[in-house]
Amino acid sequence: MQITVLCIGILCGCLILFVCAGGGFRTAAHFLKRKTGNSLTVPEKGIAGSLRVLFFVSAGALVLQQISGDSAVRTLTRNSYGGGSYTEILDAETGEDTIRTELRIEEQMLTEEETADILDEAEKQVRSLVPGSQSAEAVNRSLSLPVSLDDFPVRITWSTSDYTVMDWDGVLKEVPETGAAVTLTAEITLGDETRSVPIELMVYPAELGEEAQFSKAVQESIDAANEDTSDQVILPEEIGGQKIIWKKTETSPAVYLCFFGILFALLYPFAAKRKEEEAAELRVSQMKRDYPGVLSRIVLFMNAGMSLRGTIEKIGALYVRRREAGKPERPGFEEILRIGKEMENGITEEQAYERLGQRAMTAEYRTLSVILNQNLRRGGDELLKVLEREAAEANEMRLKTAKVEGEKTETRLLGPMVVLLGVVMAVMTVPAFFSM
Repeated sequence: MQITVLCIGILCGCLILFVCAGGGFRTAAHFLKRKTGNSLTVPEKGIAGSLRVLFFVSAGALVLQQISGDSAVRTLTRNSYGGGSYTEILDAETGEDTIRTELRIEEQMLTEEETADILDEAEKQVRSLVPGSQSAEAVNRSLSLPVSLDDFPVRITWSTSDYTVMDWDGVLKEVPETGAAVTLTAEITLGDETRSVPIELMVYPAELGEEAQFSKAVQESIDAANEDTSDQVILPEEIGGQKIIWKKTETSPAVYLCFFGILFALLYPFAAKRKEEEAAELRVSQMKRDYPGVLSRIVLFMNAGMSLRGTIEKIGALYVRRREAGKPERPGFEEILRIGKEMENGITEEQAYERLGQRAMTAEYRTLSVILNQNLRRGGDELLKVLEREAAEANEMRLKTAKVEGEKTETRLLGPMVVLLGVVMAVMTVPAFFSM
């Protein structure tokens, strides 16, 4: 009903629009654009297409609703047996009122003859699925007993006359060597009807493979030895005419060696890379710490009247004597020494300073390279002033860095201090606790 009203409303709206516009879909679209003050951003062609879709869809839905609409129902079809019940929702009209009702329809029931036929066929199939049930063949293995059949809607439960020989799942238990007669009973249920199907079987011990037979013989020998009161169990030296040498199964150290060796080989490249990165980070840090000292010495010697080249060579010579005296290596002064050696080998000052900037790992030394090269190109007396300013900034930066490093050290010491505090509190409180 609601769909019918909706479709009629849409159709009426479209027809009214056509009458007002005095034309078809394109004219109606133009009429809408004009009436809305061109506030619609959709082009007229798009609006006309939407109106066309609404019109024809509503008309088609209205026709389908009338064709397949509500009709009187007198009967409902049941599902066949095994198909289960289902729920149907119908509208019950009582005079002026309409009441929506939910009905549960059960599956079709079987007649007595149909039930008997299905049980007969199910019994035949059950017997065919149990080995030894239709012949004198001995059963010497556990059985897989079905609890349902694909072709018939039945349920099957099993019982056995001797649970110590075979359980209800068909698994062999303790079977005597001479065999045992067992009656399996299948209870086949179809609806309210149940049929008992007895199956006579002759059951023998399960066949053992070579390894199982050997293990059984060994265990029997060990069981006999266990009856002795000695603190040692003597292992059999011969089973079935075969001599036996017993060995404990232990993991060879070679296994651990191979495992950890392969693990080390896989992790070594990453560890080596990390070590190189740490070495590079340490070198950068040391170069930054050396930078204020390098600038201070350059300024000192140039104030004493030495040329820039002579200053570089003098700093390098002093550093060599310091290193020969057993002092540790300082990467910043290593760079100054390298500049001096390059100039001794015939490289010009400009090229030597440019190479410093190219191989420098920090911005500070690249700045020094630019300052020294600019002095060579421009000349003049500004170099000393620029270097003094750079040295002052470097010293200030070194103080800030030292402060940050100090704060990091304090943070790292916080953990051990907390542990020590806990130890002190434990030493003070534990004796008091036990003395209470």
